[in-house]
Amino acid sequence: MIDFDRPRLKEFQSWLADEIPCTEKEARSELHSFPLPALLIHYLNWRDRIVPVRPRTVTTWDKFLGDKRTLDNWAAINAHVERIVAGKDLTPYLSQDIARSGHVRSRASKGRRPGVEWGDKDYALNAYGFHHLHLSDAILSNGWARRTKELLYVSFDRSSAFFLMVGDHKSFDDGTLAQAVAEMRAGSRSSILGGASTSSEGRDHSERNKLQRHGFAMTVTIGDKVVFGAMISTAGISTHHSIHVAKIMRTIEEPERRADDADFQQALFESAPQNCPARPDFVWRMHNCDVGLLKRTTGTFFTMLPWIR
Repeated sequence: MIDFDRPRLKEFQSWLADEIPCTEKEARSELHSFPLPALLIHYLNWRDRIVPVRPRTVTTWDKFLGDKRTLDNWAAINAHVERIVAGKDLTPYLSQDIARSGHVRSRASKGRRPGVEWGDKDYALNAYGFHHLHLSDAILSNGWARRTKELLYVSFDRSSAFFLMVGDHKSFDDGTLAQAVAEMRAGSRSSILGGASTSSEGRDHSERNKLQRHGFAMTVTIGDKVVFGAMISTAGISTHHSIHVAKIMRTIEEPERRADDADFQQALFESAPQNCPARPDFVWRMHNCDVGLLKRTTGTFFTMLPWIR
C-alpha cells in the first residue's frame, strides 16, 4: 500500500493542484484538499483536453468525405490535416476554457442542487473520446483562432488522428455526434457489447443524452449490432481517465519506494542512455498525461506509464 505522506508524493500532489487552471480562489483551495487519486482525476479531466504536440497520420471515417459539411469546409479541414501531419500545436483551435476552467467547484460545494458540474468538462471528449477543433485559419491577438460555428470532431492517439464529422456545439446533445460515434463503433469488433447496460431503445436523442450526462451507460442499436454510447461516470468523468489513474497508482508504487536506491537509479539512466549522477533529484511529474520521474536539474523525464494520446 502506497504511503501518500511520502515527501515526493506530497510535492507531486501540490504540483498537480497548482498546475490546473482555475479562476476562483476557493477552487484552488479545493484542489489542494483532494487526495492524490482524486487530484489525478481532475488533472486528467483538464489536461487531456489539450492535444499533445507530435506528428500524426490522418484517417477518416468512411462517411466523412461525402458529407456536405465536410465539403463546405474543405479548405479549413485540409489546413488541419497539414498541421496534424507536421506535428504543430493545435491548442489555438481548441476551447478557450482549457486556459481558465481546469477546475470548477461542484454545485454542492456552492450550495446549489447536486449534479454534474460541466463547467470544467468536455462532454464530447469524456463521453466519446473526441476533441473538437474550430475551423478558422485566423489567429487573433489573444493567441486563439477565431471561433467558428462549425467544428471538426477528431479522435487522437499517439500516432494518428481520426476525423469523424463536421458538426457544431449542438452536436453534443442533438444526437448527431452520438449517432456518428455509434455507427463508427458498429464497424469495430472491439466495440460490440458482450454484456448489457441501459438500452436507448425507444428513447429520443434528447432523452438519451440527458441520461448520459448524468452518467448512465447507454447502448445504441445499429442494424443488428449493439454498441456502447457515452463512456462516463455519474460525475461526468471519462471512464478511461478513471482506469488510467488506477494504473498510475499501481505503477508508481515500486518506483516511489526505490527512487533513492542507487541500483534503481543506475538502471533508469542506463535505459536513457545517460550517465547516472551521484544523487539525482527525482520528482514525480505528468508530461501531457504520461506519468514519470523527472530529474529536476536537467529536465530528464523517465516515463513510467504513457497515456493513449
